[in-house]
Amino acid sequence: MPSCETFKTTFDEYTAPDDMAKFLQEDYETDKLLAEINNLNSHFFFLMVARSGGLLKSKRRGCANRTGQTDFILAKKLD
Repeated sequence: MPSCETFKTTFDEYTAPDDMAKFLQEDYETDKLLAEINNLNSHFFFLMVARSGGLLKSKRRGCANRTGQTDFILAKKLD
């Protein structure tokens, strides 16, 4: 899965191997990703500039499963 590889490449040097393996196994499950995409409180923004890309994921405060969260991932190069 390309997004899994991009995340690992970007954050691997800052994350303990066991933590990375657990995150990739649990947070990239198809059902979990689909639930997040279908959550009306989640918003996704994508940016592409040349061969670099970024993703901003934001959840509105007060949604049922979290008090609010924003994730920003910037990949240096997309292949």
